[in-house]
Amino acid sequence: MPSVSLVLVLCAIVLLALPSTAWAYIDPGTGSYLFQMVIAGGLAAAYTMRGYWSTIRAWFSREKSQQ
Repeated sequence: MPSVSLVLVLCAIVLLALPSTAWAYIDPGTGSYLFQMVIAGGLAAAYTMRGYWSTIRAWFSREKSQQ
């Protein structure tokens, strides 16, 4: 006969694994915040790439000159 704790763990796993309907939405403020975070991430990546651009270009030109 299984122990009580094993039954509780199995019940918890089954309840967490089964999908249920979420009556939720993303409000415009949250969507706007996510959009701003994506734009900020892209700009940060572009700014970082600009800082390392000469190093990257030198690395690729060095590879071609050695061949």
